[in-house]
Amino acid sequence: MSRTAQRQHELNSPPVVATLRHANAQPAQQRQVYLLEPHPGTLCRVLDLYAARGIAVSSLRYEHAAPRTMMLTVTASADSECLRVLVAKAGTQFGVIEAAMG
Repeated sequence: MSRTAQRQHELNSPPVVATLRHANAQPAQQRQVYLLEPHPGTLCRVLDLYAARGIAVSSLRYEHAAPRTMMLTVTASADSECLRVLVAKAGTQFGVIEAAMG
């Protein structure tokens, strides 16, 4: 192949960088919502589940939902199956009233 033909082929080829970006795409951020008893130990146990799995939390909101009930909203990036298992596990923790994917 001549140099001109090779250069023309390189110019017409799709960029490799776009393919690599797609292959390394981060999982979409997903929201999980927990209703908790207002005890700091409960909050720590739920957040420890994220830390133990190496899941990065991008936002966290902890607020009153009702008398003696707190609502924890977590936004994290991980695959759906991992987060589903995490929410199911969190729902069995002492002090967690309800856990759901939001």
